[in-house]
Formats: sequence, C-alpha cells, structure tokens
Amino acid sequence: MTDLYEITGIYKPFKFGLTGIDAIKQRVRIITSTVLGTCVMDRELGVDDVSQDLTTLGARQLMIAMVITAINEQEPAVEIQEVDIVEDADFEKTGRLVPIIRFTINEGGEGTGV
Repeated sequence: MTDLYEITGIYKPFKFGLTGIDAIKQRVRIITSTVLGTCVMDRELGVDDVSQDLTTLGARQLMIAMVITAINEQEPAVEIQEVDIVEDADFEKTGRLVPIIRFTINEGGEGTGV
C-alpha cells in the first residue's frame, strides 16, 4: 500500500537539508505558495494567479486545475490524488483561497523538483 501525504499550500519558511518525504512536501508547498513569475531565478516556478478576479466558485475550480498542472510539471516525484480548495482563516478580509494537496510518491521517486 502506498502512503498518502497531505500538505496545505501556505508559505512556510524554508528548511535546508531536508531529505525524503519532508523535502518533497516542502517542494510541493513552495510550488503551491509561489505566484508564477515571482521567483527571480526561476520564472516558471509556482502557480498562475489568474483566478483573482473570478467568483469564489470559479476561482476554486481554476485553482484546482492550476495547482495540478503546476505540480505535475514541476515536481516529478509526486502523483496527485486530490486537491481541495478551502477558504483562508481570514477569508472575509483577504479573499484568499488555500489549496490542500493529497499525494503519493511516484515509483523511484525523489525527483529533482524545485
């Protein structure tokens, strides 16, 4: 049986020297908490933020697709099982939606990733 892992796509400070599943979780978190085009040395890193002018329902659906695409392209060690989008704790003030990603590790895979 393959282990199922879960991360919340909210920025957390980087930890250097991580290995194994901790490194993979951090790479997925970095991808999902970075807006595409904002990383100076890697403009292709992150998730496109085109959903900001949509209704909440439309933004949720688009974010799911964007998160899946970004992770599939940028983290080969991960096989996504499910993506949920939830409202941030301060949603009434910020309007921020947060992805929750459930994934397994691909065969052979630490991947190269971020």
